[in-house]
Amino acid sequence: MPSEFVDEKLPGEILSKLASFREFGTFCDVILEADSSSKAKSEPTSPTSIRAHKLVLAAASPYFSKTERTHRAKVVQEWCRNNLSDFIASNDWPPNSPDLNPLEYSIWAVLEKNA
Repeated sequence: MPSEFVDEKLPGEILSKLASFREFGTFCDVILEADSSSKAKSEPTSPTSIRAHKLVLAAASPYFSKTERTHRAKVVQEWCRNNLSDFIASNDWPPNSPDLNPLEYSIWAVLEKNA
């Protein structure tokens, strides 16, 4: 890429804006909670909450990039809607239930018939 199109300051500016967004909670779509207490310490410590951006976490760590729920992806939901007779769309899942996996729908149907 020609050097006239490269802005050396851009990466730093982007990181600075992302930090500012995080500080004010703008576009933050996840809250990480950590407890720093250990059994070795006699005094309990309070948990720490950190607002963050899923995309930044996923880009920075393979741990967070693997937590993406691919079974909620539009293409997966569409395929299931077209190919599974007893398909339940992700937006119809109960709000407090664990995520259902489309590959388990046939199991749910069997359970429903036998329950």
